[in-house]
Amino acid sequence: MDGVIEWAVFNEIFEFVDHELQTLTFNMVNGFIKWILLTGTLIVTTWLIAQGWMLVTGKSREPLASVVTSVMKVFAVTFFAAGFTWGADNLATTLGQTMPRAITGIVTSNERDPKDAINESFKVMQGTFALADMFSALGDSAEMKSQLKSMQIYSAVGVAGPAVVGGALLMIYKFALALFIGFGPIFILCLLFKQTQSLFSKWLYYGAGTTFSLAVLSFMVAIAMKVVVIVAVTMFVKLRFAATGDSTLQGLDMTALQQGGVGLVMTALIILCPPIAAQFFSVTVGTFSSPYSNFGMTGGHGGSSKRLAYEHPGLPQLEEVTPDSKGKRNHAW
Repeated sequence: MDGVIEWAVFNEIFEFVDHELQTLTFNMVNGFIKWILLTGTLIVTTWLIAQGWMLVTGKSREPLASVVTSVMKVFAVTFFAAGFTWGADNLATTLGQTMPRAITGIVTSNERDPKDAINESFKVMQGTFALADMFSALGDSAEMKSQLKSMQIYSAVGVAGPAVVGGALLMIYKFALALFIGFGPIFILCLLFKQTQSLFSKWLYYGAGTTFSLAVLSFMVAIAMKVVVIVAVTMFVKLRFAATGDSTLQGLDMTALQQGGVGLVMTALIILCPPIAAQFFSVTVGTFSSPYSNFGMTGGHGGSSKRLAYEHPGLPQLEEVTPDSKGKRNHAW
């Protein structure tokens, strides 16, 4: 009974966080609608007055056709930003719910949310733990109880590891999508000025990288949960036969160890595969890079010299040779 309650608590927490993320997206979009209607209208009106004044006074060096084209561009960008806010709810539902369901359906032939597969793995794990507790209560041997305890630990690592990591990463990527959709109107308005047009490109790359990373994550979670549930059901069946007296605990410890190993492999795949899709758009979502790590250095000698300077401040520092510094040095000689 306690296992069922613990699973229900996890499910409720997952549902609560998912609902809060949807509320965040809705509030951000609705808030930006008011911001666009107020600030955007003020900016566009001021710009139109300035352009009209320059045309009337003859100070404008641009032809009339160019001015009309610029005005149409400003109106198009403003209406596009407003239209994005009106369709943001459908976009969030499509990217955050419909797409993961479709990908899960491709993998498992059952179109459902990835969190449902995670909940299913927790159900199997709780059933296995309940059988292990019952078997431990019936036995009097301390060695058998210790063996069952080790089996529970390996099973928890094998089942709960991919499930918890997959659920947490799903929430992280959904939060990233919420920010992408919520900040959309601001970055669309950046197209109005040449100085801020690059921000729109960065926002678009971030959204594309996050979307494809979420797709890869949903794919990996579906595969991982499918494998984990199969291994967990095998463990459950063997433990059920052992509990009914048809077999002993021999071989169950090895099965639990294999289950733990499979869980670690699936956890590594869930963590490492989604950022690969984001790298195609030069975006890093859900990754961490330390400036003092060999994997986070941008250059060979430059990175090593900076790391040595950090670890040993008293050592003489190596000067980095660049094309500019090399030219200056030759010129000095």
